[in-house]
Amino acid sequence: MVANLRRLVEPMLNLTRRDQPVIVWDSGIQAQITIESRSEETVREFTYSARVVHESAEGYGEEIRQEHEFQLSDLSEAQERIVSKAISDEHGYRVSQDESIPDSFDELVEYFSGEETVTPEDNTADSTVSGVYIVEYEETNYWIEVFRPEDRNETSNS
Repeated sequence: MVANLRRLVEPMLNLTRRDQPVIVWDSGIQAQITIESRSEETVREFTYSARVVHESAEGYGEEIRQEHEFQLSDLSEAQERIVSKAISDEHGYRVSQDESIPDSFDELVEYFSGEETVTPEDNTADSTVSGVYIVEYEETNYWIEVFRPEDRNETSNS
């Protein structure tokens, strides 16, 4: 590979202008770069800063959990099946585009409508429940994402 590259680069070396810089690699291969055009671009500069929000990640997680966690309980059998599928399936619980959203899912989503999402930007979204939540279910904590398009059933039943 190096020999082939050298064969390609060496003939070009004879065409280089001596007043332009030449790049020399450790292997001895040389190359010259010529700028054929240029344009001006506005470069934006961003400055980021960090601040300590808690002394430890564990402590911060505990604080977030205490502020946002709610208990998911007293579910119907159909709702429990949805939650179990969401927990056990790698992709969570999903309803395909060609299916109607089950009433049990809509009823389950009602548990989330009065709760605050973990991320503040979710609380200002157009959807009333889509967002990230922390729930306790059967004595285990879960970080879950709920997405319920508001007009999905109306669209699929037309």
